Amino acid sequence: MNVLQSGIAKFISADVPTVNIDAPVQEAVDALKNSPYGAVYAVSADRKLAGVITSCDMIKLGTSDATRPKKVSELATTTKIVGIRDDAELWQLLKIMNGENSINKRLDRIPVVSADKKIVGVVDRRALRSALETVQVPLSGSMGL
Repeated sequence: MNVLQSGIAKFISADVPTVNIDAPVQEAVDALKNSPYGAVYAVSADRKLAGVITSCDMIKLGTSDATRPKKVSELATTTKIVGIRDDAELWQLLKIMNGENSINKRLDRIPVVSADKKIVGVVDRRALRSALETVQVPLSGSMGL
């Protein structure tokens, strides 16, 4: 089988920083400080992906007390979240990470969700590149990193 048609399970890091969507913003700030990805994923009580907070979102915290977000749900991006299912193939992951997605942007990391939208991990571009270096994969054209 072609490596590009293999599953993405071996590239998923289960160590994904999450915070409850209803938590105080300070929990997201603390989680982001410890996140190796520059992002924290907001989840519902049943671990379904509900949003994402990046270090860029922290700029919103510099506003006055009256307009400063108090809850994660007020700070997180909750629409147009680009993710991938845990049963996807490598070629699909590469296409999405390289900009063939709903926001038309190259992504350095992508949350991985189960069929019922629960977050199971994250794929990071650097870790993926390192893993692919140990495998004979054609990394030219639109499929490369």
